[in-house]
Amino acid sequence: MLDIWQLVALNTFSSIFYLNLLVVKKDTSERSLVYTYFEILIFSVFSEIALGPDYGFFLYIVGMSAAIFYLVPSYGNRRFLYQIIGIVTAILLEGVILIFHIRCPMIQKAAAAYQTSFYLINIGVTATIVLAATFFYSKETEKVWKSLEYSNNHDALTGLYNRRFLERYIEEIPYGSRTGFVVAMVDIDFLKK
Repeated sequence: MLDIWQLVALNTFSSIFYLNLLVVKKDTSERSLVYTYFEILIFSVFSEIALGPDYGFFLYIVGMSAAIFYLVPSYGNRRFLYQIIGIVTAILLEGVILIFHIRCPMIQKAAAAYQTSFYLINIGVTATIVLAATFFYSKETEKVWKSLEYSNNHDALTGLYNRRFLERYIEEIPYGSRTGFVVAMVDIDFLKK
């Protein structure tokens, strides 16, 4: 619509990257999320250089730097490295662009009428990315906590409540009403057989 072939080429490259990853390879692994993270960094850098800071493309870097931590839990400490790369990229990029006024005047002139729209869309997309990552992380954390709680309270072989659960259960009963029950512990020889 704006007839800016440089941005069309950049968006075409990004679209091909995502189509190849999601449709052709059907890869939704953590590794593909890391590739996506770095593709978004590259996309944001080129967009910022082309248009300048007033269009909000640096927000993708900031948003993805937060989201990458949640989206690739098995990457351990490398997640922090990815975050640092993103944050340093955003700071250096904005600093260099603001100090040296780097932009492509032809591209910026063609897109100037849509500056506010670009900025609002980029804020919306970034907020959606962060909210989605937070949602998925909270769901994963909840699943892990339930699994840990089950493992902590149940015998691995039989699935029955274990001694830890029994001790906590007894402690929760008010002291005055602790008369009226019996605890029996039974050992069955050769239970596994």
